[in-house]
Amino acid sequence: MQNHPLDMQKTQYFDSDVFNETSKRVDSLPWLCQFLDKIVLEGDVALSLNYDCFFEGALDYRGKWTPNGGYGSLRHPLIDDRREPPSPVEVLKIHGSTSFRIATEPGNPNHREVSHAINKKYFPRSGKYANFDFGGDDAQTYLIAPSYVKRPSYKISRLMLRSVEAVAQADTLIIIGCGLRPEDMFLYVLLTAFSDGRSPPERKIIVLDPKAEDLVFRIKTYLTVDDSFCMVSIPEKLQQDSVERLLQTVPK
Repeated sequence: MQNHPLDMQKTQYFDSDVFNETSKRVDSLPWLCQFLDKIVLEGDVALSLNYDCFFEGALDYRGKWTPNGGYGSLRHPLIDDRREPPSPVEVLKIHGSTSFRIATEPGNPNHREVSHAINKKYFPRSGKYANFDFGGDDAQTYLIAPSYVKRPSYKISRLMLRSVEAVAQADTLIIIGCGLRPEDMFLYVLLTAFSDGRSPPERKIIVLDPKAEDLVFRIKTYLTVDDSFCMVSIPEKLQQDSVERLLQTVPK
């Protein structure tokens, strides 16, 4: 795997301080603190398509995330589970992350392993006194470039399977800022998993996006469901008013 110049530029962009000044930015946005504290709860699973680490870094800062299980099955070999508490929330990043590293497995030159870095740049609380990278000089940032064909590594495929499992068990699916592009077929697999096995009134899909009404229509069309399947559209960006509406909409 060799880094293309465009991939390197993308890595540098999403790994910049624009996305990693976590504690200052969270403290400056009361509505974001409200979202992290009252909407994202212990036991929740978040599926992230973003490359940057701001979301899990913000959760870490608010005591909702740790590297111990915080990326699902993607573990760091230097984490001592006896010292690091289990993560209350999982963040499954199926397109890779600026915190993810891929490197040749020691003693097995034919296999490349994916893990993640731990330092305060990404995780202001859990990484404050740690600086554990992965793979040494051989490691490269693991991102799956936007394309019609996304071929994940084995470890990322495991995260995708975990996301299907989590969605299938969930009572509420909240979609924020995702355009559900036709080429991202895996997202439609997740919608299928959510809609199967339970009667529609027991499950709720909440879409928060400026184009939420259009997305709800497309989801209903794809799932071939009627209005008995509860879907709520909040046609706004994630901000103060929309967080208040989410709090009123999410089941207690």
